Amino acid sequence: MDEPSSIGTFDEERAAGYDDRIRRVAPGYEALQAALPSVMGTPAPDARVLVVGAGTGAEILAMARARPDWRFTAIGRSLTAGAPVAFADLFAGGAGADPERLRAAWRRWCRQTGRSGEEVRRAFAKMERELSFASAETLADLLTEAGFATSTRFYQFFLWGAWRTRRVDGTAGHEA
Repeated sequence: MDEPSSIGTFDEERAAGYDDRIRRVAPGYEALQAALPSVMGTPAPDARVLVVGAGTGAEILAMARARPDWRFTAIGRSLTAGAPVAFADLFAGGAGADPERLRAAWRRWCRQTGRSGEEVRRAFAKMERELSFASAETLADLLTEAGFATSTRFYQFFLWGAWRTRRVDGTAGHEA
């Protein structure tokens, strides 16, 4: 999978192949995107949706297809108190999870969906070298500390999960 050299920077080089790469390594990526309008609840027909960390905008396109009346802004600076928030990320599993077993199953899934053994080996070596997998409990604690309500996981496939929460105070999402 011709991966760019750094996971830390989302520049033109990374963006160019991101949509293809994410679909090859993130199981159910399209299903997750399709679920977002339902998970966000029933905002007003003319809702304004703030997308933080939009990457290439795939989630915006998926939501806009389902809700063409919504308006989207892709930035990282403000959220309205009480606003629903959905986020997805890699994580180390939760209580009772076996991350190593899930990681092994994820590797097998990648092979079964047409990736070469070398391609899978390189991708997972890069992930393990350059990413930290926080537990679901740690993610929940970080959200609470940042001023968000208790989160609810609505999606998981191997070590890829998505949660819904809402902002409860006036500090989350603002730069210091």
